[in-house]
Amino acid sequence: MLKKRADLEKKVLAMPSNCRSIYRKAMSGKSRNAAIRAFCQECMGYENFVREIRGCTAPLCPLYEYRPYK
Repeated sequence: MLKKRADLEKKVLAMPSNCRSIYRKAMSGKSRNAAIRAFCQECMGYENFVREIRGCTAPLCPLYEYRPYK
């Protein structure tokens, strides 16, 4: 469990600061919306993620219909 927590924190510190809180909330297991948003942010590479998620070109992704910022 400690290794997982350390790995998670290492990953969080590697991402832009404006994405960290959503990712932490998603990983807490308490918010499906945060999990979807965190997944989309990571998929789009974090940079300009709002614009990128709006323009997502992966309609076969199972989360496509649930993506934020539509």
